[in-house]
Amino acid sequence: MPIVDVLDELQKQLSTNTSVVLSAPPGAGKSTLVPLFLNDADWLAGKKIIMLEPRRLAAKTVALRMADLLGEKIGETVGYRIRFETKVSAQTKIEVVTEGILTRMLQSDNSLEGVGLVIFDEFHERSIHADLALALCREAQQILRNDLRILIMSATLNLANLKDLLQAPVVESLGKQYPIDIIYTDNDSRVSRDSPRQMIAEMTAYAIAKALNDHDGDVLAFLPGEGEIRKCEEILRGMGIGLSRGMSRPAPAVTDQRSVASRRNPDAIAHTLEIHPLYGQLPPNKQMAAIFPSKHGARKVVIATSIAETSLTIEGVRIVVDSGYGRVSRFDQKSGLSRLETIQISKDSADQRAGRAGRLSAGVCYRLWSKPMHAKLQVHRTPEILEADLAPLVLDMAQWGVADITSLTWLNTPPQHAIQQATELLEELSALEKGKITAHGKKMHELPCHPRIAHMLLQAATAAAGDGRDRRIALAADIAALLEERDPLPRDSGIDINLRSEGLRRLRASSSSSEGGGLDSSTAKRWLRPSKPAHGESKLPSIRKAGEGGGGGKFSRIIKIAESYRNLFNAEENNDAVDPFETGLLLVYAYPERIAFARPGNNAQFQLSNGKLAMAGHKDDLAHEPWLALAHLDARDGMGKIFMASPLDPRDLVPLLKEKEVISWNSKKGELIAHVETRIGSIVLKSTPLKNPSLELIQQAIVAAIKKEGEHILNWNDDVVQLQHRVLSLIAWNKDDSWPNWSTQNLLQTCETWLRPYLINIKKENDLEALNLYDILYHSLDFDKQNLLNQLAPTHLEVPSGSNIKLNYTANASDPILAVRLQEVFGLADTPTVNNGKTKVLMHLLSPGYKPVQITADLRSFWEDAYFEVKKEMKQKYKKHAWPEDPWNHPAIRGTKKQNGLR
Repeated sequence: MPIVDVLDELQKQLSTNTSVVLSAPPGAGKSTLVPLFLNDADWLAGKKIIMLEPRRLAAKTVALRMADLLGEKIGETVGYRIRFETKVSAQTKIEVVTEGILTRMLQSDNSLEGVGLVIFDEFHERSIHADLALALCREAQQILRNDLRILIMSATLNLANLKDLLQAPVVESLGKQYPIDIIYTDNDSRVSRDSPRQMIAEMTAYAIAKALNDHDGDVLAFLPGEGEIRKCEEILRGMGIGLSRGMSRPAPAVTDQRSVASRRNPDAIAHTLEIHPLYGQLPPNKQMAAIFPSKHGARKVVIATSIAETSLTIEGVRIVVDSGYGRVSRFDQKSGLSRLETIQISKDSADQRAGRAGRLSAGVCYRLWSKPMHAKLQVHRTPEILEADLAPLVLDMAQWGVADITSLTWLNTPPQHAIQQATELLEELSALEKGKITAHGKKMHELPCHPRIAHMLLQAATAAAGDGRDRRIALAADIAALLEERDPLPRDSGIDINLRSEGLRRLRASSSSSEGGGLDSSTAKRWLRPSKPAHGESKLPSIRKAGEGGGGGKFSRIIKIAESYRNLFNAEENNDAVDPFETGLLLVYAYPERIAFARPGNNAQFQLSNGKLAMAGHKDDLAHEPWLALAHLDARDGMGKIFMASPLDPRDLVPLLKEKEVISWNSKKGELIAHVETRIGSIVLKSTPLKNPSLELIQQAIVAAIKKEGEHILNWNDDVVQLQHRVLSLIAWNKDDSWPNWSTQNLLQTCETWLRPYLINIKKENDLEALNLYDILYHSLDFDKQNLLNQLAPTHLEVPSGSNIKLNYTANASDPILAVRLQEVFGLADTPTVNNGKTKVLMHLLSPGYKPVQITADLRSFWEDAYFEVKKEMKQKYKKHAWPEDPWNHPAIRGTKKQNGLR
């Protein structure tokens, strides 16, 4: 393997440095050979190696390969730990773990005693768990374990940033990547990227069929998720491509002649092909069937999610078909929910995918987009820590004892607003109090799940003390497993989560399940067959809709996870009928902000306790329930869509009721409204008038209204605007002077600092309009600033006629305007100035009828030249007014010549 060429250099660097970065292309062998080679290093001193993998399947596969290379069973020298599954022993020296496992190991043993090296494999995927684990390892390394080594391994990564952050040397393996022919398919209308995104499966299927006819070798195709994979598989089988799953037709031996014959006769493909889906929720035996060579010697088409981008080597792959899309979970800060989004992949992901075709021989990669479009792709994928729900991370940090999360070593610092939102959630779940972890929070942290699920399980255990303990915990375990895994029923099954619980329990009760928790097809069929429902009941969907593998496939993992949760509490399995109201209450523990109350007169629409709105389908069995607890809904703006919920008994919500004094400004009526509200979050159940509300609450309400409504509810007259412009002009003219920012936007947003003391006896809009904003603002300046303002930016200027003429200051701090009748400035040679003579005013010279006759900032030039043209034009029209031949020496006058005793 190519990585062999740099193993000695890597060993040398790790002997003298505590952190090293290894860059190696796909297929170099780093995931399997590096840990085995370093296991004998002197600097390990008998300590073990922990290697992190970003996915469960990769962790198990890599560990199995290393054990196979050693000729041992898994769990001897090499073992693995993934969630709810461990294969290690006392003699294990190399442990392959998923990233969350390492975080828990660090929390239980801050110094990682017994560990000499931590390897971060495929670090370019930048999962939040990897970033957190690296931050904690660095903390342990710097404070407790200066002998702990950290090795970052990746094929595509921003090495400069990582090298600078860790102050680490880089060892680079050029590898032995075979040539890959990249084919952009923009010239083929059938796979054009201009097609709708809904056509991804169709475009990929066509590209696979074309690739099978044009090239030798197995195919690895990338699609965003299970839905697209299943659709693509169905289309291929409709084309006659692929043997049936039962392999009813024997396949001939694999030879070069077979590939040639296939190209000559496309129909021959069907007799020599297997199609294998590959995604995270697939049962383990089917995942392995996709990864390992065909038992029947058939050519393979593996249709996978991004799970196959890294670490996994699928033997025989020479062709990659890349749809260019992936599916990621993104946390929506506004709604507090995560949602799956289908996105265009980045360049580094495209490189990783293409690299799968060149690991063992020359290959080809079909990209279902154009070369110009490729140039516009984002270079690196967005780190998950910038978009994820940070509640687990914040709880981890609280348990670690870090008050300031940003003080740790991060490649990308977690966003402050996301930290704040996560902190508020954890406080609502009683995990944090004043930023510190509580006893309940420590118990939550011990459970291997999201804080929401942990809180629900612990509340179930507490509420169920004594009689019914196992029953309540068993139900909470079932719900936890259902929430964590993908919905085992199709979307048209309705939103009631109790349907899922019922199906789960009926299957489990009747199952002669295997050790792994699987269910045989006949059992699944019998128990998921629809029965005639009683009045008002829902029925389970047909087995044909219940999921792959006779219905048991999608439930098997859920059954296994539920069992793992029960074991944590030493609770017995329970398959009795489910009380839907009990389910609803458990969901409230996990999602207190998703309590939903039916909106009067709005069929199937619900008001959530977090202030959002959501709706169910009008024909759904739960559409007319007065109260729901929501488990899954989307994060769209406006009206959200409910995917999974349970009915609620409002009596169970009594402990959550709170009374709150609410004072708000009614914009339509233009007045204050004061009530005492009985509510659950934003859901108001009762409202009564509030007598004698406190001044503080009144002022808070008015300030909020001013910030929201803007300037129109205040008397923002021309004098106030001119005062603003004077101050803002001085800020622009004199950079060194400390004048307040009196822009309208800033004044509105900071009104509590300058306006709040005057908000007394305000009840209606007329009271607000009566406030003298000019005086309030002017007197917010100290005495010296007032004098300086009047000196530098006066409101009026005296002209030779003796008149005090108002200056007009502008919003953009340009020269202030002095609009004055021409006759009033006879004899004024130089243009007036403000700002201590540094800023000229712009003269708007007016006719006796107050119409502009000249605009100038150079009055002297006007008298010498333009005046005589103006005089010639105006003299006949305004005969009674002075138009002297010598304006320099003529007295300035306000009115007519007669009024001033002139001829």
